[in-house]
Amino acid sequence: MTSEIIQETAFLVQKDFELNSIPAQIDEAAILDFLERLVEDLLNNKLDRLFYYLYRLDIDEYKVKKALALDAEIPPHQQIALLIFERELQKAKTRLEFKQQDKDKGDGWA
Repeated sequence: MTSEIIQETAFLVQKDFELNSIPAQIDEAAILDFLERLVEDLLNNKLDRLFYYLYRLDIDEYKVKKALALDAEIPPHQQIALLIFERELQKAKTRLEFKQQDKDKGDGWA
């Protein structure tokens, strides 16, 4: 994954979770670690807030239910954090793709 995609993903996490700032240089592992801690806290203390974020991010409800199942192989906070990361990554790739298409088109007045 390129640094630009990771930075855009971090920006989206910052925006969507209403955070003040993120480090200038961040990697995939740091984003996942942050999301795991955040989700664990939300699961334990603010479940309604977690579901609000998941709804707003358009995370697949079936996948969330599967992550919360008692027989899940991966702890729920890790699995939900991964779902959030994958969704934010998908959004970042799409945003960057459209930015590039806009650059390629120019200003549209030619």
